[in-house]
Amino acid sequence: MKHNLAVAVTSGEPQFLPKARHEYTNEDKKKDNLDNQHLRKELKLLGDILYRQCWMLIVTENLLRDSSSGT
Repeated sequence: MKHNLAVAVTSGEPQFLPKARHEYTNEDKKKDNLDNQHLRKELKLLGDILYRQCWMLIVTENLLRDSSSGT
C-alpha cells in the first residue's frame, strides 16, 4: 500500500491506495504468493470437509430410507 497524497485527510489517519502492479517489490510478490498458497490450502481443506459431510448425509439418508422401507 502507498500513501494517498491526492486527498486531504481530516481525521489525522493516513489513507492508503493499492499499489499498481508495476510498483510491487520482490518482497510484496513473495508475501502475496505465500498468502495465495495459504488460501489454496484452506480452500482445499474446506472442500474436503464439505465433500465428506455431503457424502455422510447421502449415506445416512439412504440408510434411513432403506430401514423405513423394510428392506
